[in-house]
Amino acid sequence: MRRRWIQVVEALMKIMKFGKHKGKNIKEVPSAYLAWVVEKLDQDDEVVKSARDELKRRTDSYDVLNDALKKAMKNQDRTRQRLEGA
Repeated sequence: MRRRWIQVVEALMKIMKFGKHKGKNIKEVPSAYLAWVVEKLDQDDEVVKSARDELKRRTDSYDVLNDALKKAMKNQDRTRQRLEGA
């Protein structure tokens, strides 16, 4: 019973339980390592689920940032064109 409770707490805290990143919060683990975890380990494992969730979070954040950068670049181009045309 106690062991299961510890596993639940570790999963909730999203701490790596093994490997060279053992003890780190999953948000601190490099994306390449998380991708390896997802690819190589048992898909029912809580660490794999946490790794998959974290990779999705990072991808979603990247997409939002990329969209904002594209919009800023378009606005900059429009401003440059207006200034050159004036």
